[in-house]
Amino acid sequence: MLLRDRYLIRNMSGFFIILLFSVCLLLLVAQTFWSFIDARHTGVFPWKTWMIDFYDSFHAVFPFITILSCLFMFSEMDRSKQILVFKLHGISELQIFTTFVFFGFLCTAFAFAVSSFPPYPGQHRNRTRISPVNFTTDRIFFYAEDYTKDGYVKSVILKLKKGDLILTWQAKEARLFVRRIVFYDGVFSHNDSEQRDFDSFTLFVDFDPLAIIEYYSSANDRQPFFKCRSILKSVEQVGIKSGFDWLILYSKISYPTLNFFLIMVLIPFFFKIKDLSRVKMFVIAFILTLFTYVLYSTGISLGKAGLIPWQISPWISHFVLFCFFVTYLSYAGKKMYNLG
Repeated sequence: MLLRDRYLIRNMSGFFIILLFSVCLLLLVAQTFWSFIDARHTGVFPWKTWMIDFYDSFHAVFPFITILSCLFMFSEMDRSKQILVFKLHGISELQIFTTFVFFGFLCTAFAFAVSSFPPYPGQHRNRTRISPVNFTTDRIFFYAEDYTKDGYVKSVILKLKKGDLILTWQAKEARLFVRRIVFYDGVFSHNDSEQRDFDSFTLFVDFDPLAIIEYYSSANDRQPFFKCRSILKSVEQVGIKSGFDWLILYSKISYPTLNFFLIMVLIPFFFKIKDLSRVKMFVIAFILTLFTYVLYSTGISLGKAGLIPWQISPWISHFVLFCFFVTYLSYAGKKMYNLG
């Protein structure tokens, strides 16, 4: 990495850390205030809700902090005449801007890393489990009246279709493992006939029963990316595939990636550094973040409603930002070389 790139990234990182700490401090104070209001009604401070809400707010402000850090760096470079120095050394503004784009990539990686460690992973805000579990696919019927996340289920029924045979296990209790199920005190039958009682029966299967329980007992939006992907891949093996759940998984990548694509939108302001005051920078950062968030939320909502394919709905805002970047580069190039 060139010396100028290290210098720019180091200074932008400094702005990023200071701004992130300042904004997080404000969020912490505000979240604590609202939590104390809730505690007055319940008599207990809601630590779990406080931590989850603060984490969500903390993760949501990354794009705003990224934009503001770059704008502050623009202002610092203009104040100290650094761009003029770079130009005298034959370094174009576009070459300088590529360093800002790389900084956006670093912010994306940092935001994704933070999103991979959510508080209370796998738990829903309001409830930790849904009962009972009941689903049917082309090859499996599964029912459990009650269950725990560590794999214990009660009043369980499992039907597997193998060719013309339908194998049925019905038990009072069962323990689920990664590739096997142990039934206790139940009945086995095939084609609903020739029943046979058993005290214990171990069944080896080609899917992950624990992932099914994890899928039904926890909210995917509170899972880390790789854990969520593993669960969805596992339940897909038994025929459970929901576009809504995969949309949640995609959003765990698409939202952090906004840090990278938002830098591209700043290119017109980079060429107009002299006209930017600190107040204008805050306004620009807020408006761009708000516009992008509205665009992003609209794409997610349309995908959840099934109005557009869920595969592309998390990336609509990215596509718009990229098109703007390419269009502006084309316009700036023609103007620079007097083309068109």
